[in-house]
Amino acid sequence: MLVVKIADIAQRAGVSPATVSQVLNGKYKENRPSMQARAAQIRELAAEMGYKPNAAARSIVRGRFNAISLLIDYGGWGQGISRHLLGEVMAVLNEVDMQLTVTQVPRSVDGEGQAEIFKQRCVDGLLTWFTTGAPQLFVDRCAAERVPSVFLNTKLPRDCIYPDDLGAARKLTQCFLEQGLRRIAYVGQDIPAASRHYSVDDRLAGYLGAMHDAKRKPLVVAPSRVGDELGIHDYINRCLEDFKPEAVICYGGLEESVVTAPWYRGCPIGFFTSASHIYFQSPHWVMRTPDAHMGREGVRALLRKIKTGRSFASQAIPFELTVRPGTSLRRRAPAHAEDES
Repeated sequence: MLVVKIADIAQRAGVSPATVSQVLNGKYKENRPSMQARAAQIRELAAEMGYKPNAAARSIVRGRFNAISLLIDYGGWGQGISRHLLGEVMAVLNEVDMQLTVTQVPRSVDGEGQAEIFKQRCVDGLLTWFTTGAPQLFVDRCAAERVPSVFLNTKLPRDCIYPDDLGAARKLTQCFLEQGLRRIAYVGQDIPAASRHYSVDDRLAGYLGAMHDAKRKPLVVAPSRVGDELGIHDYINRCLEDFKPEAVICYGGLEESVVTAPWYRGCPIGFFTSASHIYFQSPHWVMRTPDAHMGREGVRALLRKIKTGRSFASQAIPFELTVRPGTSLRRRAPAHAEDES
């Protein structure tokens, strides 16, 4: 099948290619009847001949590509980015007839190099997902280059859409307290600041805030992840066995250390996850990360930013609390009077 060009239409219509281009791009001045008739003839010929505009050429001329890029760091594929988030991003883009490209950033590329990756893509804006948050150098470079960008899973004052880990941990702790449970432990991680995601601090702060408001004594177990895994499990469970908790809140992935411990007898476990299937049957209260909501709000924010060029105040997306059916939170009597403090 032959590709119909503007020159072919011009030859049939007996006009210049420039006139055809102006008509088909809506730039032809039709202020006289003769000009209106000529424009109508050109449009009819274009439709009859099966002319299709070159989208790539138009994009280059207009500086708009009807596409955005999702930039994911090396750890994103296996440690956070979910099909629910991707599905919502694509659904919103389909509504406005835009395309999505996905780019994985190699480990060796620094923040400045990540911004350069955008300049090599024919897209209108950038949506990012970094496992431990977008590097500040990358954020600054996007602003300096005026790259329309929205940062997912990153907590900064501007242009971020992120899960409300602080509110989720506070709510989870309050739920246990409202059930009459008092000895509530928190199991977190001692992670170096350079590689620590904001959720490590926010979940701990949410737990401590709720315990402080209820005038209950907190217990924080935060082993360093440096060292052998068996040592971490042993450390967590030695601390919890002495405390005799009525409920335990765990940073993601540490709940297994609790439910498999010799001392564990079925006290409620609260934790945070994006998984749709929970692998153990112990009573559990789960704060599910708002992947779909975050993807939907993130791409909508980016489309607004592409259109207006304006920055926006970052938005925290709430978690959804789910409880295993049949979970009972009947409070057990404390073993020692001092446990009430």
